[in-house]
Amino acid sequence: MIERKKMHLKNMVCPRCISAVELVMEKLEISFVNLELGEIDLKHVIDDELRQQLNVALEEIGFWLVDDHKSRIIVQMKI
Repeated sequence: MIERKKMHLKNMVCPRCISAVELVMEKLEISFVNLELGEIDLKHVIDDELRQQLNVALEEIGFWLVDDHKSRIIVQMKI
């Protein structure tokens, strides 16, 4: 069984955002099952070092990983 993990992103508002995040994921060779506004469903859990690299790459293009529950709910409501 493949363990999956959902990650939530802040500031994704359009299909171009999805394309930009998809390019970052491909560059870092992070496999994902689904990518939609505000959410990535990863194929595998990633380690802390790769997560940090992802966070830096996303911040460079204006997106942020959302970790806490309250912020995730706010992001989901905005979408």
